[in-house]
Amino acid sequence: MNRTQVAGLMLLGTLLGPSVEALASQTLTGRVVDSLSQEPLPYAVVEVVLRPGDPRHAITDAQGVFTIQLPHHYRGHVVVGIRRIGYQRANRELSTGKIGVDTLHTIALQRMPTELASVTVTVARIQRLQRAGFYDRASSGFGHFIPEEKIVDRQPRHTSDILHGVPGISISPSRRGAGSFDIIITRARTRLRGPCRPRFIVDGKTVATSSDATFDLDAYVTPEEIAGIEIYRGPAETPAAFGGPESACGVIVIWTK
Repeated sequence: MNRTQVAGLMLLGTLLGPSVEALASQTLTGRVVDSLSQEPLPYAVVEVVLRPGDPRHAITDAQGVFTIQLPHHYRGHVVVGIRRIGYQRANRELSTGKIGVDTLHTIALQRMPTELASVTVTVARIQRLQRAGFYDRASSGFGHFIPEEKIVDRQPRHTSDILHGVPGISISPSRRGAGSFDIIITRARTRLRGPCRPRFIVDGKTVATSSDATFDLDAYVTPEEIAGIEIYRGPAETPAAFGGPESACGVIVIWTK
């Protein structure tokens, strides 16, 4: 290609303007916070549905920030749904005309009420754990089980406090910052290098694998929200329902109320 041809291509690019790729999407950025403390809320699930069958999802980071890509040609308003354990679900309508990289929408979530009728709540939680197979697995003799009554007896400030004293588990301050803790399975024997972090499952869904060093259990769920915990400290203890390659370092299963 000679200089004349190169110059012609450069001129054509200038006349055509931005590339199709550059115009393919626009960025919707937001920050999710606690409505009272204004503290950022990590691990909140954010969803935008532009049309049936086309949901867009994101999870907030440690600063409560999320980013979702929208088609550049989309105009009008979008409804953003936000949910997080322990908080009331929120729906917010945002104008796509104001969406841009430099625009940060702040969305505040309200905490869920914490007190209900005691007898009704207790029965409902027991039935929930029964349906989940919690008590059947507890009677098998494999794993370590902590039901709600034992959690209440321990009066923990943080969820990681519940795991103190469980054989095969080490809890130590994390490099993520003050008040953050790393949970390590010491009984597990794998070929992995470095700390053996467990896989975390909450209400049947994996929220962190052993490779996720940024996961903060205390930030994700509070002791008051927990109905029961199952702890499996290696593949030999782990039932098939929670097994697989991601469970080589053990599994911690949490059931919420």
